[in-house]
Amino acid sequence: MRKAMVVLAGIVMVGALLIGPLRGDGAATDTCTAQGVYSFSALADAGNTFQALGFFSLTAPNPCTGLGVILVEVDVKPLNGATQHLTFAGTYFVDANGVFTTNDPAVNLTGLATQVAGGIANSIVFVANFGAAFSFGSPVVLAGVAERNPPVGFIGATGATGATGAQGAQGNPGIGIQGLQGLPGATGAQGIQGPTGLAGATGATGPTGATGPTGATGATGPSLNIATLTGGSQMQLLTVGNDALFDSMGPGNGVNLLGSCPLVNVPVSLGPTGGTVGNLFVAMNEAVGPTGTGYEFRFWRNGASTPVTCSILDAVSTTCSDTINTQAFVPGDLFCVAAQNTTPAPTGPAPTVGWSLTISVP
Repeated sequence: MRKAMVVLAGIVMVGALLIGPLRGDGAATDTCTAQGVYSFSALADAGNTFQALGFFSLTAPNPCTGLGVILVEVDVKPLNGATQHLTFAGTYFVDANGVFTTNDPAVNLTGLATQVAGGIANSIVFVANFGAAFSFGSPVVLAGVAERNPPVGFIGATGATGATGAQGAQGNPGIGIQGLQGLPGATGAQGIQGPTGLAGATGATGPTGATGPTGATGATGPSLNIATLTGGSQMQLLTVGNDALFDSMGPGNGVNLLGSCPLVNVPVSLGPTGGTVGNLFVAMNEAVGPTGTGYEFRFWRNGASTPVTCSILDAVSTTCSDTINTQAFVPGDLFCVAAQNTTPAPTGPAPTVGWSLTISVP
């Protein structure tokens, strides 16, 4: 059985060696000379006709004296057989004489970089021995020319500047009679009104008028008496580490810590007419923490909470106040100020507390 082998390799390579690398621009060659995509086709008859179509994809190295990366895609089809596809990836090298080689012993590809323009080869004359890579029964050798797509053109020398042409003669002036004078045009429309003039200077001030009669005396307004009520914890709060407990703080200095304001309301004589409590101010001797935990301080009346309240809920602040909310009271009401800790409770340190309220009565 005759071996199916493409035998044009010798003819192609001998022709390439005779003509040389054809460096059209005289540039030296290296691995960067061959870069880009090169398409090829080959046809041979060695007992069976083979047709091969494919391309080389060449990525140049940096520096150009190193190895580049080659990717070969090729389809080989015998006349009476199925197409077989081969993908080959490896490295390639181009020497100073334009000789192109790869480093894979299974696919021995050699050639010559030719038609160099601008330092880039437009053609690679090549021989590729694919060995047993195809299952045709015998090694397949392809020989052909791979053309760069797109090609790199040769840049010719700039031509000399042509001479300036002579100036043409001046044309004859036209000859004609003057036309008749036209009729007067119609009167134009009235123009828009001009802007208003600047304001004149201010006149002199006139004499002062006579004094008017004195008005009637208004009604006497209500009188208001304001006093300050104070208190405190007298000792450190006992709610550190205990969730949602109360510390009662007076008026006066509180003596029922961990107690509830409904149990320790203190009677305070605030006059016979009643009035309003507000302006709660609270100060601790040191900050507690961590952030998100702390105390709510609230004014209680007759064992019930009121809207007069403020809170300290971070690890830095030591004061709070409520100057907006108020609570009305009548004679005989019982008052208390209490501290209630958050859940989870602050972890320390345990502070001592002082507070004040203003009491307004008519």
